[in-house]
Amino acid sequence: MLSWMDMAAWVVAARAVAPNQRVMFKAVNDCVWTASLHAGEVCDVVATLAAVGTTSLSVELEATGEDPVRKSTWPVCRARFTMVAVSAGGTPEPVRLAAP
Repeated sequence: MLSWMDMAAWVVAARAVAPNQRVMFKAVNDCVWTASLHAGEVCDVVATLAAVGTTSLSVELEATGEDPVRKSTWPVCRARFTMVAVSAGGTPEPVRLAAP
């Protein structure tokens, strides 16, 4: 689940910054599990840009589970990830947002 959330957070952050800027994972600031998933169930992860700092972006994530046979859904996990803008050498640099 954390791997899926990391990928979703990266996509949101990468879309938010200028085309020539890199972003990478920095931290999981909060992660709360409320249920589990089992084989045959579907997981949906929604990621939203929550805040932009000087060198970092905060991404809120929510995962839900779905049983396609029973047509039911439930919350599985919510988290907040910090992604950081980095130079080619990997050091933090100011975020340059993409043009709208």
